[in-house]
Amino acid sequence: MNGARSWILEDYIGMGGQEFSYVPKIMNGGLAGIVGVTCVFPIDLVKTRLQNQPILANGEVQYKGM
Repeated sequence: MNGARSWILEDYIGMGGQEFSYVPKIMNGGLAGIVGVTCVFPIDLVKTRLQNQPILANGEVQYKGM
């Protein structure tokens, strides 16, 4: 373990020397993936639409900004 992780687990939480099982690791990874996609996807969609927006006949753009 690195220093910061060791300090947090041993001194702060009091879990020194315990190993985590794979089920919580998989569940935490899945939850992190869901949260990441939920937060990033709308921002990425707006960015893509701003980059690919058509220029209208009068020279204006459809989307003005975020």
